[in-house]
Amino acid sequence: MYLIKVALGRAVVLATLCITAGNAARRMPPSVCGRVWKVNSVVTDLKARIMKWETKTTDEMPARGVDTYSVYGPMTSGKSAVLMRLMQAGIPCVTATYYYVGDSISTRDPEAHTQRILADVVVGGRKPWAMQFQDILRERALDARAAGRRVITVLPDEFQFPTTGEANTFMRIAQRVATRYGIRVAVVFFHLDLDSDGRLFSGTEAIRSFLLLQSYRLKAKCPCGKPAPFTGRYGRLSGKRLFDQDQVVVDGTPDIIYDPTCEEHWDEDLPPEVLEALSRG
Repeated sequence: MYLIKVALGRAVVLATLCITAGNAARRMPPSVCGRVWKVNSVVTDLKARIMKWETKTTDEMPARGVDTYSVYGPMTSGKSAVLMRLMQAGIPCVTATYYYVGDSISTRDPEAHTQRILADVVVGGRKPWAMQFQDILRERALDARAAGRRVITVLPDEFQFPTTGEANTFMRIAQRVATRYGIRVAVVFFHLDLDSDGRLFSGTEAIRSFLLLQSYRLKAKCPCGKPAPFTGRYGRLSGKRLFDQDQVVVDGTPDIIYDPTCEEHWDEDLPPEVLEALSRG
């Protein structure tokens, strides 16, 4: 009996070591927990949450304040589709993006009436974006109040990129305008959650530190057909899975290509047919 217990103990230790080594080799990020939403469900829920302020009387609602939400997931999961549809909901809004990706927001969503727009504000870089954001938000707030509206939305895309300082400045401006002009401001952040190595971006960490009323997690689809919670980085010509590079390498860089991936294919190269399709697209 003693020998059997010793043998079983050694087997458990060996199995644990094998599992640990396997996970280290795969470099898997921590599992992402929480409900997975679909694009239409996110749009419906957000519109209901934001528009409720329009039906409140002055006595029933705080006169001013900021509500924050987060829509996140891997590339091509539908984040920008949600943004575009919220823009078309008839709520006064201010759009923003980060200077790494230029000055526009685009989507492939077939149900969005507009596929590409110029953002109202480009955060980061050398331009005085904070003053521009404050001026535009103040203008929209005054227009909304003049029209008898009680809420406006701020829709910042690609907000995984800002530094903690930039993200905090962005929120302070929203709070300042809400307080000064007596209006509700709903800020809906759209962002990646993890980079291609499974690490948090600085902007994502900052967003998680805010008091979020609701977070919406979206998933894309892996080439194998399974749900894809992660984004992989690959060589554009070789399709080889790339790790341990600079965290920010913007999509469109000549040697780099990105594609959603499931846990099973997290550390694998792109299949040739998928690489060919991505190169054409």
